[in-house]
Amino acid sequence: MIITSVIVLLSTFAVGVLYSIYVKALAANKMLRAAIFGELVVICGAITTVNYVNNIIYLIPAVIGGFLGTLLTNRITKLLRI
Repeated sequence: MIITSVIVLLSTFAVGVLYSIYVKALAANKMLRAAIFGELVVICGAITTVNYVNNIIYLIPAVIGGFLGTLLTNRITKLLRI
């Protein structure tokens, strides 16, 4: 149960990071980069879904991971001015 929770948290963290990069690539009109990161979002989202579909309690680490991934990515890119 703990291992699955960590996998779900990390995969949704990755979705948050990748989706933030995806949106920034779209805004900058970098279509190839956006396409690559868009597919990575789909893959990480599928990993998350496969892990929590049998136990709804895994939505808790999923929400935490997605929140932290997006928040940290946006804070880091703001600090680095990317």
